[in-house]
Amino acid sequence: MSNLGNSNRRRYPRAHFVCQLTVWRTDGSSEVLMTETTNIGAGGVGVRLDKILRIDTMVELRIEFTQPAIPLKCRAKIARCDPIVSSPLFEVGIEFAGLDEV
Repeated sequence: MSNLGNSNRRRYPRAHFVCQLTVWRTDGSSEVLMTETTNIGAGGVGVRLDKILRIDTMVELRIEFTQPAIPLKCRAKIARCDPIVSSPLFEVGIEFAGLDEV
């Protein structure tokens, strides 16, 4: 079970560091979502999107850091998607899949 949705039970600390993020859905949709991270940690990222994404949906990520660097590309899964009160946006937790903990 994912710990992205509960800040008291997170396995990894989070940094409030803004990165450009591109999300490709791997469920047959050709939709590409572009956003910025709200926080990032060793286990995943938090973002705000104007789309509902189903929990456990697998996605491909490309994270571009602000300093010139090679972007991080990886598979990930949607861990949570919660509506933000009085907003058309959703808080989305995306958990990295298959990354070495180091």
